[in-house]
Amino acid sequence: ALRVSSMPSLRRAFAVAAVLFAAKTPMPRSYAQKMPKASHAFTAKMCAGSRFLESQRRDALFVDPLASKLAGPEGLQQPMGDWIMVPRTRFGDDFIIEHYTQRGVRQLVLLGAGMDARAYRLRLPELKVFEVDLPILFQDKEPLLEGETLRVQSRTAVPTDFSSGEDWSWRLRQCPDFDPRQPTVWLLEGLMMYLTAREASETFRRLGALSAVGSALFFD
Repeated sequence: ALRVSSMPSLRRAFAVAAVLFAAKTPMPRSYAQKMPKASHAFTAKMCAGSRFLESQRRDALFVDPLASKLAGPEGLQQPMGDWIMVPRTRFGDDFIIEHYTQRGVRQLVLLGAGMDARAYRLRLPELKVFEVDLPILFQDKEPLLEGETLRVQSRTAVPTDFSSGEDWSWRLRQCPDFDPRQPTVWLLEGLMMYLTAREASETFRRLGALSAVGSALFFD
């Protein structure tokens, strides 16, 4: 559920409307057809560019201090449309915080993590964060994060080539800190729209097999 009580009233209304609209937008072609690897990395930088712009506002719905670095010149020059990026990010923040503070969930998996920096901006000291995305993306991202201070217990990058059909769930199981017996919050932001119905079904099957009682999922 989306917690919006602390958002400015007008922006709160737009945030809810944007997330609901995006959730109804179909994208029928497969991930491999729709999102080449290099393009995916660039799109992730565009999303970071949008988070940077939002962070500069006096009425910002969130502040991402690493957004500019992760976006780089390319992402800052062509930020992703904030009509969906901004409310989706705030939605995800509230979803994570609610399940951490009220339901005791201590694992977060970002499937299709992109240039997300929640591990560095959400002060949740017992949370273990697992970021699943393409190897080419982490090749760009990891050097940019060197020396930055985590605000969570741990962060693990899980490089997976979605476009080749590689089983991301197997790679996640190999992470020593991931425990499928414990509840997990799953965030799939901007991923499902690129999957076919068959790919989406397989994604949820794998996700469900790793989800203990008390787990929660948000996707758009």
